[in-house]
Amino acid sequence: MIDAIGIIAFITLIFSILASVYNAGRNKKATKTWAVRAAVAFFVLVLASYLSAAPFELSSVINEKLVFVKDIIIKGNLAEDSDALDLEEASKGILKVHYLDVGQGDAIFVQLPGGENLLIDGGGKEAGPFLVKYLKKQGAKRIEHLVITHPHLDHIGGLEEVVKSLPIDNIYMPRVSHSTKTFEDLMRAIKQKGLKIKEAKAGVKPDLGGEVQGIFLAPNKMEYKYLNDYSAVLKLTYKGVSVLFTGDAEEISEREMLEAGYDLKAEVLKLGHHGSSTSTCEEFLDAVAPEYGVISAGKNNDYGHPHRETLDKLNRRGIKVFRTDLQGTIILEVSESKVRFNKEPVELK
Repeated sequence: MIDAIGIIAFITLIFSILASVYNAGRNKKATKTWAVRAAVAFFVLVLASYLSAAPFELSSVINEKLVFVKDIIIKGNLAEDSDALDLEEASKGILKVHYLDVGQGDAIFVQLPGGENLLIDGGGKEAGPFLVKYLKKQGAKRIEHLVITHPHLDHIGGLEEVVKSLPIDNIYMPRVSHSTKTFEDLMRAIKQKGLKIKEAKAGVKPDLGGEVQGIFLAPNKMEYKYLNDYSAVLKLTYKGVSVLFTGDAEEISEREMLEAGYDLKAEVLKLGHHGSSTSTCEEFLDAVAPEYGVISAGKNNDYGHPHRETLDKLNRRGIKVFRTDLQGTIILEVSESKVRFNKEPVELK
């Protein structure tokens, strides 16, 4: 429509100029009239040209902005972009889970959609500097929620560095201790910062900001023979999608969760004890019925994790598997009932 106006204005202008020339010698009054008409036509032409161009320029800017935001969400390169305001806006509404490659151990960093941070375990001692650097690169200025699943070295080794480097608000841990120096150093660092530890046990619901529901499903007893069975098992649910974090919980703990009648169903399962055959029993796996499984283990580790028996269980059920020992850090994003990973599943043979 605007283009048509421009064409009409242009034709009117040409006609007016020709008519003005023709009448110039015959009628001075007519000449003035046509001159005014020519001026008006010229003004209309200029205005029409501006209007026809302006919307396209504005549309181009808007589309460019939308593409930028979409690009951030898809690629996940939030820490590498300097536009902090746009990055903050783009990350809203996303539950982002980083299954970190810390070798033979567990460290899982969760960015909650409300802006808070949750850290589950911290890998071995050597993982400390890497963990702090990674957290800061992701924009974490504090850890609102720290979950220590159990006191084994490959889960708590890097946490002393984290506690000393970043403010911590809430700490959850099962009521169990260990005699190692690593555990004692971590407890000392927590005490020196004046922090209190809340007991992680079945039924406890940490306050994660409303949009994300969290509940501990284990441990279900006060005493166990082995430390692995004390593991705090945490289930997060967001936008209808559940993610289950099992620490090193083994079959004893799994069967207790089954007997307690908990809703174990989850789209994504972090397999217990690095994919060991001592965890992920058939009944537990059927109750969780995950579409995706994530295994955190060290490359060519001395324990043979993940074990062939566990991989076969996953394969028979068609569960898509991701492995830190083969793929490095695995990143999961949950938004509007959708699940997306930064890597393709490994092929189970």
